[in-house]
Amino acid sequence: MLFPMLVAAAIASSSPIPPLPALPNLSVLSYNIHGVPWPIAKHRPHALRQIGQALAEMRLEGKQPNVVVLQEAFTRRAKRMVSLGDYRYVVAGPSRHDRFGPPEDPEQRLFSSRDRAIKGEHDGKIEDSGLLVMSDYPIIAVKRMPYPRFACAGFDCLANKGMLLVQVQMPGIAQPVVIVDTHMNSRGASGVADARSDRAYDWQVQSLRQFVRDNIPSDAPAIVAGDFNIGSVPRRLAAVTADGGIMPGGVDAVRQAVNGTAANPDSANTAAIAQHGKDWMFGRSGSRTELSLQSVTVPFGRGADGHMLSDHMGYIAHYRVEPRLGQGTP
Repeated sequence: MLFPMLVAAAIASSSPIPPLPALPNLSVLSYNIHGVPWPIAKHRPHALRQIGQALAEMRLEGKQPNVVVLQEAFTRRAKRMVSLGDYRYVVAGPSRHDRFGPPEDPEQRLFSSRDRAIKGEHDGKIEDSGLLVMSDYPIIAVKRMPYPRFACAGFDCLANKGMLLVQVQMPGIAQPVVIVDTHMNSRGASGVADARSDRAYDWQVQSLRQFVRDNIPSDAPAIVAGDFNIGSVPRRLAAVTADGGIMPGGVDAVRQAVNGTAANPDSANTAAIAQHGKDWMFGRSGSRTELSLQSVTVPFGRGADGHMLSDHMGYIAHYRVEPRLGQGTP
């Protein structure tokens, strides 16, 4: 008779039964902040400070993204300025000293033998990867890997571009969400022939695909985001999206918003990001966790006066995260 007594007591109580806590949502900001050193870029400290202050203001208003994935946070000042957002968990990508993957076949060895120091192609790295992930949710695992030494071309070789993976544990969600941040070789800005930069890019895509296969469980909810430097180059687009994409099952947030399958309140800026063709965020659900894109907003877009704080726009993908039907919570 214990169960009926408990029910009766609950009905008789003047205090309502507290509702179950709402499951958290996941908002991810991806932004190439152009935090490169002088003299490559000028007048960056002021813009970087504005980015950091904007993140701080978003926090004060309770509108900050839960996770921030940045590219080109190269300088100490860039890292310090964006830290104004006051995130509890902060992880940097590969350092400038990390190395991975000597040439393995004749083509790679020949490619490396044609390095030109005047174009920045040498063994030393002046900058780290420029990758930075900041999170309000606990980061419970980290994996870093630079792209192979031979898989870079031109001035991009001055930075140790690569991949940064984190596992984010959200309250009430059984599976950690895996998030990968990356920045890939540019084309025209690399300062070398397109054929050379594109070949290096092909090898980077291979490395990224292998990194995803090796480090993201096939049943995990996951996001792969960053500056893919695809632009309007069909070869690069095909390399990233062929055979199920860089991450099987992953769908890009910006293109979903542009196509009308997610809310798109900043439509002009979102369309500009899609047309630019460099910033992508591929998301997918896990076996026990549903990751559903709700909207894309662009807090770091083009202002009314046409001004931007970077040569890229920073956008937020807003996901609803919940257990798959019948899977329950931890």
